[in-house]
Amino acid sequence: PNYGWLNRLLEDYLGVPGGGLLANPDTAIYVICFVAIWHGVGLPMVLILGGLQDIPKEVVEAARIDGAGNLRIAWSISIPMTKDVIATVTLLQLIGAFKVFDTVQALTRGGPGTATHVFGTLIYRDAFILGDFGYASGIAVVASTLIITVTFLYMTFIRPSKIEKAG
Repeated sequence: PNYGWLNRLLEDYLGVPGGGLLANPDTAIYVICFVAIWHGVGLPMVLILGGLQDIPKEVVEAARIDGAGNLRIAWSISIPMTKDVIATVTLLQLIGAFKVFDTVQALTRGGPGTATHVFGTLIYRDAFILGDFGYASGIAVVASTLIITVTFLYMTFIRPSKIEKAG
């Protein structure tokens, strides 16, 4: 946390105290969120772009002829016609949000203090550093149950619509 051009820039020009953003318990989690979002934004963009490119051009042209603007086309055509893709991407991102162990471990190892601990770092710390495999297993079971419950609720209430088979 003490080295790098970004920390130097923040300290010299913005007055952020030495040690940088990752050494501050109040800002470390925001830096990790930024890095995780930056790391995970590529696949959703490609999937949603594919869904948007699958919208028939004739539908958009007909809406333009009827006088629809960009906002109306987005709200009434693009979002409804890509809702299955959006639902799938949302579910994948929701599950991925529980798996940020690598980012947290690489950047802060759960620190400073316990400011950036997530399920993965807690399991790792308790099992391999503290040697309490039973407690780590309990955390893993709770995390797995939470992910399964959230996935079940999501698929029950916001399930992608079934594709109708032609004829």
